[in-house]
Amino acid sequence: MKSVAVFLVSSLLLANAFAADVISRQRFIRIVPIYQRWTIAGDSTFSELSIPVLIYLPVRYNWSISFSGSQAAVKGDNFADLSGLADAQLSTSYHVESANLLLNFGVNLPSGKNALTLPQLTTSAVLSSNVFQFQVPISARA
Repeated sequence: MKSVAVFLVSSLLLANAFAADVISRQRFIRIVPIYQRWTIAGDSTFSELSIPVLIYLPVRYNWSISFSGSQAAVKGDNFADLSGLADAQLSTSYHVESANLLLNFGVNLPSGKNALTLPQLTTSAVLSSNVFQFQVPISARA
């Protein structure tokens, strides 16, 4: 609890230093393909190619909208092939300058698979392990 309080207090103190550029005025589309490969116990290899997309649109100087989503494909020696869209996210941010407050609201848009076979479910369970840190750890979240 003490570390949380210290983090919150330090965050509040640093907020004024970064208040000038809370809402970026530059719109952009970011597409960053990522390839990750792992070998387990020297005999089982699996990999993921993911293509995350982020679209950011400033509506006004203190209000923005963003959309993000990913496509991923997984292949492996002892794993089922798995590919498809991950769920998309739509969010908006509004900066209340008088209170130095940033409000965020986001929704998850189910667009991923909603049913997996048993081998695909096993592959998805391995992918979601934090140790691998895959960009798109689970293709079905709905």
